[in-house]
Amino acid sequence: LFSCNLCAICVMACDIIKFYKWGMFLCLVIATIALYLAFKCPYATICPAGFAAMLITGIFAALTGIIMFFVKRSLSHVRKLYIDDLTAKKMTAKTAQCGSIARKCPCWSRWLFFFTSMGIIMGFMVAVLLSTCPEAGDALWQGLDCEMKTPDPKGEFGLLFGLWLVLAILSTRVNAQKKPWPFLYEPEPEDTSFKGRGIFVVCAPCDMLSRLLHP
Repeated sequence: LFSCNLCAICVMACDIIKFYKWGMFLCLVIATIALYLAFKCPYATICPAGFAAMLITGIFAALTGIIMFFVKRSLSHVRKLYIDDLTAKKMTAKTAQCGSIARKCPCWSRWLFFFTSMGIIMGFMVAVLLSTCPEAGDALWQGLDCEMKTPDPKGEFGLLFGLWLVLAILSTRVNAQKKPWPFLYEPEPEDTSFKGRGIFVVCAPCDMLSRLLHP
């Protein structure tokens, strides 16, 4: 039933608040699974590259989930406001705080999710595509169980990749909407060349890539 609900969400276009709602949930689930596997399974000893990928994924997914919670909460508050609520006399501290979070934190959420994605893709390549980690049942795992189960790198990294893919697909459904909220609009510079911008030569392409994964 849960998987059916996720599939239905991926198929339908959703608004930005629903994206942050489901994004928060999925990121925290990814973080919990990744950190549990990193510290409860012997990846640090048997497959250091897999351990590093798990650790990167867990830390950045947890931070992304926390940021998404505050953005969702702020957007829900801002969405209910009327023009009169934005006047100097009626403006409350909560409204000002929520407005600031709704305007600034989506950028942080986007970059944190970008690094989460890099961790998941790195882990998927290490465990599934390159088979760097020993497979489930390999002699190297004998006596080194994850509490009550034998490590299964392909299954575990595949699960993380699947959850990430659901969120990435959900993001494309939000990006398909043509009319973003006015206060979330980010103007694009007329000059899109990166010459003479130093570190921005690297950052700008990464920012473009991050926008494909996160609205």
